Amino acid sequence: MLAIKYLFMAIILPFVFTPSGPAFAGGQSVTLAWDANTPAPTGYRMFMRDINGTYDYQTPVWDGTATTCTIPVPDGSEVAFVVRAYLTSQDGTQTAESADSNEVTYLSEPMAPVDFVILSSNGQTVTLQWSANTPVPTGYRVFQKTASGTFDYNNPVWDGTGTTCTLTVPIGEELDFVVKAYQTSADTGNTAMSPDSASVTYLSPPAAPADLLMQAVQQLTQVIQELQSVLQSIQG
Repeated sequence: MLAIKYLFMAIILPFVFTPSGPAFAGGQSVTLAWDANTPAPTGYRMFMRDINGTYDYQTPVWDGTATTCTIPVPDGSEVAFVVRAYLTSQDGTQTAESADSNEVTYLSEPMAPVDFVILSSNGQTVTLQWSANTPVPTGYRVFQKTASGTFDYNNPVWDGTGTTCTLTVPIGEELDFVVKAYQTSADTGNTAMSPDSASVTYLSPPAAPADLLMQAVQQLTQVIQELQSVLQSIQG
């Protein structure tokens, strides 16, 4: 009986991201590695599933003799991987395949939201809007900074599932905003956040000057006093 070693597979850290790949629009990829079998098999096959799906063992995402491979993955998705070893007879008529290795999962970043704009504003209130991501992420987070400050990515000013938000902003400030999409793992609770959207800038109006009426009254009083003084001098 053919005895194939149970495989150990682990994601190499740090994760390897490459420019756009042929399979998915965003072009993220993950590099996987596992221990070689002894004796050496004919090769290995890698299988991938969506976290809510099942493996299609008729369609490996990779097939080769190496013990590492790089797989493109969709943006904003949680996927799982297993690898199997296989042995093919010398005449090529028979193939025996091992059981699954241990499973590893990977949470990919969503794409950065696009079409981020200021939809409307009214003094210290500003409404922001952006286009929905596909696939739909867990949610979006909006971040705010002053013109001379930096974004604090640990403290969003808004967090939700919609594609618009209305914020109350400080008086008399120049403010920059970005929005990020995020995906949270249903299994581990880990979160992957997208890159920033393009930023938008809002110039918050300063407060209205105070005591304008009082100053006008004071000026009128002064004029009256001056006129009275002139009249008194004429009468004298």
